[in-house]
Amino acid sequence: MIAADQIEREGAYHREYEEAVEALPKLLLPYFAQLPDGSIVSHALPLMSDQDRTAYNRLRDILGPDSYLYAPTDE
Repeated sequence: MIAADQIEREGAYHREYEEAVEALPKLLLPYFAQLPDGSIVSHALPLMSDQDRTAYNRLRDILGPDSYLYAPTDE
C-alpha cells in the first residue's frame, strides 16, 4: 500500500512537471514579444497581470523548487 501510494505521488508529480514545462513558455511568450531581444523573465514580470504573475510563480515553483530555472539557448 505504501509503495503504491508513493508510485501514485511520483506519477502525479511527473504529470504536473510536464504540464508546467509546456505551460511556462505559453505564458511568457506574449510578454517577451513586447520586449527587446535579450530580455529576461525579470523584465517581463512588471508587464504581467496579477493573474499571470500568480500562474508564473506556481509554474516556477513546480519547475524550480529551489527558485533556479535553467533554460538552455540555441546560441
